Amino acid sequence: MTVASIVAGFGVAVLVFRIQRETTLQTKWIPWADWLLIAATIVALGGVILPIISFSRPPACVVKFGSAASSLVVLLVIGYPFAILLTTG
Repeated sequence: MTVASIVAGFGVAVLVFRIQRETTLQTKWIPWADWLLIAATIVALGGVILPIISFSRPPACVVKFGSAASSLVVLLVIGYPFAILLTTG
């Protein structure tokens, strides 16, 4: 849950920065790299944090799903710098 919380916080901060930048430039384009962060933030919030806090004692399947979702979130965040390099190169 800690990893998902860190990724969710990081993702929200970066997305707010990007939205602010896009509104000042008045463009309506979201780069592919940012879609990775959007997906990572949604999976972290909806697939890890929300199911775990929904139960006082989460069942084993919820904990296993949370672990798998955390792994996906880490992979998406690892892919973000490479996606940035591909879009700017």
